[in-house]
Amino acid sequence: MLPIFFAACELVTEIDLDIENSDSFIVMHGFISAEYGVDVLVKRTVPVNTPTVSDVIHDPTVWLYANNKPLKALLKLSDYHYRISPDSLNFSNNQQYSIQVEASGMETAISKQQTLMQKGFIDSAYFSQDSNFVYYEFYDDPNVNNYYSMKINFYSNGSTNDFDSTNIVPNHVGNDDNYHGKVIRYFEVPLNDFDSVCINRYAVSVDYFNFMDSYFDFELSYEDYNYETVYPVVSQVSNGFGFFVSYELSTYVLRNKNK
Repeated sequence: MLPIFFAACELVTEIDLDIENSDSFIVMHGFISAEYGVDVLVKRTVPVNTPTVSDVIHDPTVWLYANNKPLKALLKLSDYHYRISPDSLNFSNNQQYSIQVEASGMETAISKQQTLMQKGFIDSAYFSQDSNFVYYEFYDDPNVNNYYSMKINFYSNGSTNDFDSTNIVPNHVGNDDNYHGKVIRYFEVPLNDFDSVCINRYAVSVDYFNFMDSYFDFELSYEDYNYETVYPVVSQVSNGFGFFVSYELSTYVLRNKNK
């Protein structure tokens, strides 16, 4: 029983609200790439009235499936991170890949199946001569629905970006509704503050686009009291929450000639 207080001027009202301890469910955020392998983050939901309970699942069984058959167990790297290196499997474009996670006392979580993505390349990149912009060009097939995510890394004095398993692919995803063949995009850069810039272009599956699109709709509607409906996040996992999606990454490194 959880007491809740409402106060308005001199009036204070206390009501009792029953919040039951719900069952925990498995949560996974997973990515598969023929070039970079399989990375999956696994944890469990925590009841809202017991926030101090750990979300770690101790020793779950995390398997990669191909065409609904077990293919290989993922190696545990930390309490949350499980991985298969790309050189330990022969990936195939003819197979449907999924993740199954089993844990004691919990329902088995099964991800949506994924096919491998085709890698798209950045054709060229260059600095603008009269502004602080970098332009990059690539080709988008107008006959295919494609989904992209971009990330720009700046490097200075030999610095590098650390690998972040919680954000392997950037959150912001777009589609190619406004792309027709050759695409030219640009972004602003601080010309004197870096030695080189690495442009990362991710080709991602439609399931990642749908998940992130619903996630941002949920955040927008949940935080704005003017919305009459809160839009739920579309989970890509049966008996659980989260996603397992495919991606391929292409990069283009551009040196800063002003340094």
